[in-house]
Amino acid sequence: MTKKSSKESFDPAAFLATAKPGCSILDYAEGRIIFSQGDAADAVFYIQKGNVKIAVTSEHGKEAILVILGEGEFFGELCLIGEPLRLTTATTLADCSVMRISKTEMVRALHSQPTFGELFIARLLTRKHRMEEDLADVKGDWQEHFSFSQIWEKSMNPNRSR
Repeated sequence: MTKKSSKESFDPAAFLATAKPGCSILDYAEGRIIFSQGDAADAVFYIQKGNVKIAVTSEHGKEAILVILGEGEFFGELCLIGEPLRLTTATTLADCSVMRISKTEMVRALHSQPTFGELFIARLLTRKHRMEEDLADVKGDWQEHFSFSQIWEKSMNPNRSR
């Protein structure tokens, strides 16, 4: 029994050849919005070239950057779990070429192409792991500056200065 290489890569050309009705290649200049928070969530995207910033904006207009993605990464995947609207905004940070894969086509591909499904899951889990490491770094930095007793004291008596 031959073991498949975990380094198998996604071949957009081969995928497009089998998924023509639900896929298209889109080119964006730097600074262009691919989708905005509140848009219909009806497709997954794959970055062929460039970088994309995924951010969320509060009701007060404050932007929080969740992640910067590069070549070979997917985004917009929450449509696959039934999220009807985009919760984030995706903006290009450089000239980009992205593959737009309709939700219907993505579901079909995940069911009919196990190797593609494994690759997709591995890429999402890798991104999740990277984001958790970043959060752990932030938590560590935060804990270096404040002890639990300082935080507790401040929360119990917010008018008291340090």
